[in-house]
Amino acid sequence: MSKIFLKALCAGLCGAEEWQDVEDVGKLKIDLKSPLPYKNGIPRDDTFPRFFRSL
Repeated sequence: MSKIFLKALCAGLCGAEEWQDVEDVGKLKIDLKSPLPYKNGIPRDDTFPRFFRSL
């Protein structure tokens, strides 16, 4: 859960405005992949709204 929060925060700081942008930042910013290793890969853009709605 903390990985999704951190990724969304980093993407927002990088200028992401849509959930697709959040996914793209995770794919394009290689330096974010090492501190945020995802067991099943980078979450897709539809994962973020589902996650935040569940909170």
